[in-house]
Amino acid sequence: MHSKIANSVKIDEIKAQIIIKGKNPFILFRIPNSHEDICLPSDLLAVINPEQPKIIINHEETNLHPRIEKHEEILTLRFPHIPADSKIGVLFGVRRWVKVAFTESPRWKKTLEILSVNKASLIPSYISEASRKLEQIAGQPVNFLLISKFIRKILINHQSESISHDIFSTWLAGIIVYEYSPKFLEIRSASPIKNPSLPFNIISGDMAELLGIWSSDGTLTYVKYSSRNTIIPTFVVTSRDEKFIDTLDILIRRILGDIIISVDSSYRTKTQFRIRNKIFIHILEEAGALPGRKSDFFAYYNVPKWIMKKKEYIIRWFKGVLECDGDIKICHKKRTYAVRYSRNIMIELPREIINVIIEHGRENKLTKSYTMTPKQLERLGYYIRPMIPKIIRDEINMLRKILPKNRIRLYQERIFYYPKTDRSTLKWTIGINGKETVISCLKMISPPRLVKKAIERGLIPPTMFRHFK
Repeated sequence: MHSKIANSVKIDEIKAQIIIKGKNPFILFRIPNSHEDICLPSDLLAVINPEQPKIIINHEETNLHPRIEKHEEILTLRFPHIPADSKIGVLFGVRRWVKVAFTESPRWKKTLEILSVNKASLIPSYISEASRKLEQIAGQPVNFLLISKFIRKILINHQSESISHDIFSTWLAGIIVYEYSPKFLEIRSASPIKNPSLPFNIISGDMAELLGIWSSDGTLTYVKYSSRNTIIPTFVVTSRDEKFIDTLDILIRRILGDIIISVDSSYRTKTQFRIRNKIFIHILEEAGALPGRKSDFFAYYNVPKWIMKKKEYIIRWFKGVLECDGDIKICHKKRTYAVRYSRNIMIELPREIINVIIEHGRENKLTKSYTMTPKQLERLGYYIRPMIPKIIRDEINMLRKILPKNRIRLYQERIFYYPKTDRSTLKWTIGINGKETVISCLKMISPPRLVKKAIERGLIPPTMFRHFK
């Protein structure tokens, strides 16, 4: 860069912003003094198109043009006479790579934030290749890092301070080299990822399905290891279905890339699927998952709004839910057809009702709990009137968007009391009833396990789902 001279503006002092005209971005430079010529770093030739810049006076575009003179490392902008009290600026067209960076930055913003927070780096860096390309464009040596700092300032500074300069510079270098969304082979950090899927698919059908799985058989927890004095975030899914575990593995790698996944096939006759990748956990929480025991917070947990707004995401959410917790009831003789799933959610009960459940309910020695149905409680003269949990209310509204409203039922099925923790839960069951509605549900949502059962029990022909085995 040049040394400081009279009327010069260093690149980190430039007041500039992106202006959209039609579908094309332009850079507007704010000029501090309309009476004097302005000297800018000639590195900016790698960013702006110096042909036919327009002078802006009092926010209005004019047909006036500054005269541009280049001398060594300096671009001098010479202005015609302009009234002293005017606010002026200069509007420049931009190089192609700047247009690509402007277009791609909204898609990449959240990914760059997550990588920055987790102190990750992207491999390869592309910075050397980008520097050479900028020098070819500008026709002179260019300081890439200062160009990166300038672009970061006008693209994202007003949106986020959490994106590190290193991560942004590496991403920008990829944009400059490829002139489209860059490809990276690896994310290096304490939580490495090979062949990453970038930008991260945080809002996507795959993520909606994964959140449905988390809401059913999944757990997000933070485990403290006292020996190392560290807290390790862990995502766990437990299932007896090995095919489902394989499908989950594919789903997560599609969202994120190749990460370390631990699979324990000896966990209480089930398979436990564990991920301790901090970047993955960060993405999962960003999408809407919460850590902790779901039965404790599902009463006030809302399904993420981005899922509820789009039919595709609603369907994928329920694909995850039904594959884990769904059941299908088929009785051709009685013409009974239903798809059901349940959620146990914490409920506050008066001590009087708890004592009734202990005295008159059924004891389960395996789970060390007492249980009773609400109807059994009513026969003894006791009633509960719980508020419908937010997640249940949301899911009913979601189902009503894709299936006939009159075929969706909500049941309060069973109350549980656990003396050891002095906790009570209520089992809520959502049912989808009717032969045609059940068939429509299976065709639309396609949870493999339930589809297989429906085929085996003669509800649907195998030809309807040729892709299931």
